[in-house]
Amino acid sequence: MIHIEPYAPHHTSQIISLKIADGQERFTLLPEGFISESPPHLHRHVILLEGTVIGYFRIDTAYPENYPFCPQTSLGLRALLIDSRQQGKGYGQAAMAALPMYLRDVYPDHHAVYLTVNCQNPVAHRCYIKAGFDDTKELYLGGPAGPQHIMRMDLINR
Repeated sequence: MIHIEPYAPHHTSQIISLKIADGQERFTLLPEGFISESPPHLHRHVILLEGTVIGYFRIDTAYPENYPFCPQTSLGLRALLIDSRQQGKGYGQAAMAALPMYLRDVYPDHHAVYLTVNCQNPVAHRCYIKAGFDDTKELYLGGPAGPQHIMRMDLINR
C-alpha cells in the first residue's frame, strides 16, 4: 500500500538508493539534491510502499509568489520522482491519487495544488491526468527544459 509522509533523516539512505530512468534527469531533482537542505518554503515528502521509500516530492508553499498562474491559496508540487525500478506499476498514480487527502491534512488552509510538467514528458503528463490533475491548457514557458503544461488539482472538493 502507498503511504505519503514528511521526509525525515532516517529516510536518507533509501532516498540515495533511488534510481532515475535514463532521460528523466532533466525533469526532476536528483536524490542528492532532494536530501540537501531546502529553503523553508520547500517541504520534503516521501512516498513509501509497504514502508520502503520508492519516491519523493517537494511542496512549495511560496509557489504563488513565483508563478503568476497559481492563486494565493494554492501549493506547488515540485521534483516528483518515482524510483525507475518501480515505474509502470501504478505507484506514481496511486501516490498522486492519495495526494489530495494528504495535502488537506498537512496544509488545511490551501485549496489547490499546481505543477508544471514538461511537454517532452508525456508519460508524466498522462499519470497526472489519470490521478485527477486537470491540464489548464496553458503553457509555462520559463522552465529550464522547455515549455511545460500547467496542471491543477482541487483539494477541497475531492
